[in-house]
Amino acid sequence: MATESGSLAKTTNTMETQDRALWPRETAHLQYAVPDETAVDIWSICLTKQNEEVQHYRQLLSLDEVRHADTFYFENHRNAFIVAHSALRQILSSYVGCALQEVVFSYGSKGKPDLSNELQKCGIRFNLSH
Repeated sequence: MATESGSLAKTTNTMETQDRALWPRETAHLQYAVPDETAVDIWSICLTKQNEEVQHYRQLLSLDEVRHADTFYFENHRNAFIVAHSALRQILSSYVGCALQEVVFSYGSKGKPDLSNELQKCGIRFNLSH
């Protein structure tokens, strides 16, 4: 949110839970609407999960994301990708106000994800680092 001096304020959200469902308590009550172009939210996600949790999260990914995850040689890198992208889908679906499966990505020339053309109309921009 913008302050009177025009600088950016940031909100930090942390999603850490032992629940098998993908963080429903943290995001179910949130009705996100970016009030202006200066709003910034920062999410911190624990990427270390048990194998059964990772398999659950894998089911939430698109076919493209599953294929990408399968290219990682090391299991810990593959699992971090799966957890991070599952969390990204959950967060973005909350912001956009659509079902998890309706979050569709387009990819830049270097593979960076962005919301698909239809979802870009909401004006949300994001970056994922893991």
